[in-house]
Amino acid sequence: MRSLKLLVIVLGILIIAAVATIMVTLVNRSSGGAGEGAGEKPWARVLQVPAGASIRGFRLDGDRLVIHLAVPGKPDELRILDLARGRPIGAVRLKNAN
Repeated sequence: MRSLKLLVIVLGILIIAAVATIMVTLVNRSSGGAGEGAGEKPWARVLQVPAGASIRGFRLDGDRLVIHLAVPGKPDELRILDLARGRPIGAVRLKNAN
């Protein structure tokens, strides 16, 4: 009987701890907590493009953004950005095969 009473008390404590953990997790996620840098400001980036360039298109693939730039008198260029970290990954110049 004594062990049954101890088991019920331990299980009750575990249930209370589990409910508290769930509540803390919900509050953190709803307020943009731990999953989004816990108080960090979102990043902002200015993409420098040559004068006269225009964006011909873009494509989002997961956390990467590919921007197709057209520059008059130069080959088109694909710029690849990492959206998760807010930084450029690289660029690819497109050239016609002769």
